[in-house]
Amino acid sequence: IRMGFANRRIAATASEVEVTEEVERLCAASFFCQTDLFALRGAASDVGAVSLREALAHRPPRFETLVQTFPFFIDSGYERIKLMPAELRQFLTARWLAKRINGNEMSVSETVDLFIADSFDGLLIPSQFEVTAGWLASMNEEFCRAVIDLAPQAVLLYGDLAVVSASLAHRALDRTIEGL
Repeated sequence: IRMGFANRRIAATASEVEVTEEVERLCAASFFCQTDLFALRGAASDVGAVSLREALAHRPPRFETLVQTFPFFIDSGYERIKLMPAELRQFLTARWLAKRINGNEMSVSETVDLFIADSFDGLLIPSQFEVTAGWLASMNEEFCRAVIDLAPQAVLLYGDLAVVSASLAHRALDRTIEGL
């Protein structure tokens, strides 16, 4: 994000921190909407995409220009942009959520609720949410405990085990093996 910001400072009067937080917020919106497309403010339709008209309503129009010209976003059709690489979205979403939890804007239980689905076998974290859940488990110990109860493989496969406590990593491994 820093690389894109330095060359585009004139496009918006936002600080590097503001731009980073906004990109993380946009990633979270696209993650939970399950689309990697963003419809520009001038788009006739935002079907199948996160509307920048709504998502950036609190920002001046020049901020949209800043987002459009970032190296992480590419044109993806008429009045649409896409985040690249797609894997970045899961990490930035997890970072955005971790900040919400750490800032007491969201509780861990509210955050877990965003990830879980009911199945015939009980509550689970759908596979399309596991990467982000794994990243977030690496960023928040309480969330990690909750994920281990629901999808321990997410912590093992997608979390950063270098920052997860050894006891939680062992618990995730034991729970994963039990589930086999």
